[in-house]
Amino acid sequence: MFVNVNFGQCVLNAFCAYLIGMPKMPVLKVRKVCRALERAGFVFARQSGSHVFYVKNEVGKEKLVVTVPNYDEIDRFLLKSILKQSRLSLEEFLKLLR
Repeated sequence: MFVNVNFGQCVLNAFCAYLIGMPKMPVLKVRKVCRALERAGFVFARQSGSHVFYVKNEVGKEKLVVTVPNYDEIDRFLLKSILKQSRLSLEEFLKLLR
């Protein structure tokens, strides 16, 4: 139904996400992001400068390390990176925010 077009691909992807009903990535305060990671089982490991490191040790699996920059707000691109590091989907993460 949709044609892959290089021009306006971003608009087309946003429109497809709207039709499917996927939520948009929000811009969040860093405290909310850290709280959601803690609810997901991550533990504060250390802080180095303006970055906070959270670790999750799962039995029989590899250790996950998530780096969260200690800014006022986490924009969509940083949130996408944090979700990728934590191996959480956007829907799972949004449930943890509540």
